[in-house]
Amino acid sequence: MSTKTLRVAVMGQGRSGYAIHVKWLREAKEQFKVVAIADQLPERHEAVAELGAKGYADYHDLLADKSLPADLIVNSLPSHLHTAGTIAALNAGFNVLSEKPFALNLADFDAMVAAAKKSDRKL
Repeated sequence: MSTKTLRVAVMGQGRSGYAIHVKWLREAKEQFKVVAIADQLPERHEAVAELGAKGYADYHDLLADKSLPADLIVNSLPSHLHTAGTIAALNAGFNVLSEKPFALNLADFDAMVAAAKKSDRKL
């Protein structure tokens, strides 16, 4: 049985983005390929070159890139950006895995779920 390699873009390269998500995705290379990484800090762009991924200084630019071949966005932005980043990714047509905390309050959670339903994407 063959499995599809999922193409993943990661927004945020802080502790969880780089040391947890990218590290694990790198180890599971038959299942996942990191195709893009966004982070505002240039010193956090080492994974871009290591993985042959496309790099972005701003996650909005990553989401606006219509040529980006990603099946999944991992949102590991700072916690206060989880809702905005997730909704933007869903609205751009991506499936999203959001780092914890998923949302800072119930209204934000409800907005994320509504965006997933409206865009017919997985959250």
